[in-house]
Amino acid sequence: MFFQSIYQMITAGTDLNINIRKVDNSLSVAVMPRRNSLKEDTRQNMVPLVVNGTPAELDMGFLQTILQPIQKVQGLLVNAENFEKQAEKATSQAKSSKTPTVSAESKGSQGKT
Repeated sequence: MFFQSIYQMITAGTDLNINIRKVDNSLSVAVMPRRNSLKEDTRQNMVPLVVNGTPAELDMGFLQTILQPIQKVQGLLVNAENFEKQAEKATSQAKSSKTPTVSAESKGSQGKT
């Protein structure tokens, strides 16, 4: 059931990193969705969702706890990815439009002496 639920939670292109640490009598679980297509500085600013609880508590409510935040973050990641692509496209278009051009006015003055 766990992996079937995870499969439904994430979209293609999204990696879901899960780190589990034992702390005294409980577990600390860090969940981090990532999209490798995002720029490194964007990925660096992401923070994981951390869920703490006993193993029994996590068995009962872990998937329900992470479902909505994971879906929301995936939407943000896709939006960030689209924004980066559009910004890159706009930058390349701006660079290509800055190529020197000769206006009709300057052409006309060159021919007269």
